[in-house]
Amino acid sequence: NKGVSKALYMLFIITFFSSWILSTNAINLGFLSNAGVLSGAVGERISYVNSEDVGLMVEKRNENSLFLSVQNYFNYAIKIYVFIAVVFLYNFIKRMNKDKIVYTNLLAFVLFFYSFSFIALSIPSGGRFFNIAHLFLLVLLAMIYQINRQKQIKTIILLAIPIFSFNIAFINGMLPILILTTTFWYGNLFWMIMEGIGFFV
Repeated sequence: NKGVSKALYMLFIITFFSSWILSTNAINLGFLSNAGVLSGAVGERISYVNSEDVGLMVEKRNENSLFLSVQNYFNYAIKIYVFIAVVFLYNFIKRMNKDKIVYTNLLAFVLFFYSFSFIALSIPSGGRFFNIAHLFLLVLLAMIYQINRQKQIKTIILLAIPIFSFNIAFINGMLPILILTTTFWYGNLFWMIMEGIGFFV
């Protein structure tokens, strides 16, 4: 009921600003596999994703792809939106007089997960953690709006629609078309299983 730790809040702010200056593969995770913390296929995968070759490939792809260039602008907008929304929620929950343990715990998790995600953004494929953090942020916003229907909270929730529109259109519209075959859309279960067996063989 006393609110979220200031140290956790400051960690969120520091990692947010750090995410703007960290370059691709600024953090080398190779020590995890070298030290035996992660071994086998997992360690090899992390070493590969965190390698200099993959970092250069990602940077080159970002420079040559119009789609990724547009996505980068939306990603910048999302980061700014997240910062504004989290700062608002932190101050709002801090001022709450009623029992706020549930909201404080969820906000603490959101702050921690975003702090981790901001650092993970510097690693190729690290953005997937950021996408998970968004879900918890939006759930917290909805929970706060349920108990207090202020215009400010409603505005923050509605702003998420245009800001996340590109990601929603890509993940729910374009990506299924690019990845899934016509068998998934028009075939039956038997043909999907047979196609899957052929994929693994």
